[in-house]
Amino acid sequence: MLLHLVKDSLIRRRRRVALAVLSLLVGTALISALLTVSLDIEDKMGKEMRSFGANILLSPRSESVPVEIAGMPVGEIGEKSFLSDAELARLKTIFWKNNITGFAPYLYGSATLKGERAVLVGTWFEHELATEKGPFITGVRKIAPWWQVEGEWPDGKGQLLIGRELASRLEVSAGAALKLESGGSSRDFRVAGIVSTGSFEDNQIFVDLPEAQELLGLPGKVEKVQVSALTKPPDELARRARLMEDPKEGLSPADYEKWYCSPYIEAITYQIQEAFPDGQAKPVRQVAEAEGAFLGKLKLLFALIAGMAAVTSAMGVTATMSATVMERRGEIGLMKALGAENIHIAGQFLLEAAAIGIIGGAAGYGAGIGLAALIGRLVFDSSAAFSLPVLPLTIVISMAIALLGSALPVRRASRIQPIQALKG
Repeated sequence: MLLHLVKDSLIRRRRRVALAVLSLLVGTALISALLTVSLDIEDKMGKEMRSFGANILLSPRSESVPVEIAGMPVGEIGEKSFLSDAELARLKTIFWKNNITGFAPYLYGSATLKGERAVLVGTWFEHELATEKGPFITGVRKIAPWWQVEGEWPDGKGQLLIGRELASRLEVSAGAALKLESGGSSRDFRVAGIVSTGSFEDNQIFVDLPEAQELLGLPGKVEKVQVSALTKPPDELARRARLMEDPKEGLSPADYEKWYCSPYIEAITYQIQEAFPDGQAKPVRQVAEAEGAFLGKLKLLFALIAGMAAVTSAMGVTATMSATVMERRGEIGLMKALGAENIHIAGQFLLEAAAIGIIGGAAGYGAGIGLAALIGRLVFDSSAAFSLPVLPLTIVISMAIALLGSALPVRRASRIQPIQALKG
């Protein structure tokens, strides 16, 4: 009987029901879209952040003291150590290998060109590695897409990039021929492009790693590797592990397994360290901390927007249900005169609100999927991942909003006196 009354009331008051559903649709569509986007925002934002530079630095383990000028190594006090470029494929064998999006090795030296000495950097511009899942393309072009190159990237032997400021001083342009001399060796190169980063790269020369190794007499050697990895912001477990010298010893077995199997930046560097016993991997703190802080603020913004959408929808439901209660005063009075208790009156209105919430939530989820796809395309240039669990969650949220918005009107309905209502 109660369900029949609820169904009849919804059908007879289609316009008011439609207004309530519309109010819920707008709010739940926004909430559903934000939920859908937030579920994979870490991956999307991580990929966006990777366009601003690598977040892990791998270098050889050494007891020597490095000497740097303008952030670039120019020598060491003690015996210099190197990594082998033949072993760099190990980076794609760690537990979180799929989160390693790219890396580039670097070898530094000095060279003379047109009578001026400059920093010579050997690296991979675009290099293909064989992995268990097939070819993997990596190099500077992948981990530093923000480099601005006038001309073209080197794509073969005998080509180089020269920094903009150095090129300006030497009056060198793209396509020019240059001879590099280093340690008694010399080679002829063609300037493929002029690179500008706004940093110390503007005064350097970049050649393919094998050619730099040959010029410097260091075959197969690299001094450091910049690694770009997708990570998740630190939580309480990650912060605890960060304070420990060895998380394997300091954490409980269950916590260690959870930490190791989560893409925290420290967990990934720990695994890289395991793959390179003679090397040391460290997070680039400025990049890692900035990512975590930005993602945290973005999620807070999403939560605030979703909260405001929920409050707005609840207010719309309250207004609609209040008008419905005023319209049905006579009906409520008659029901009470016939023996209906307050709980029966409240139950009927709450069931109506729940039904409106289900309809509004389902419609809002459909609209939210479209909105999430639009946000993905406009903001991240990729579609948002479809997430079925968002559907029941959206419906539950919509019902909660509808019930919350109906609380005050239901209370008023319960306080209606039969005699006053029937007198009009």
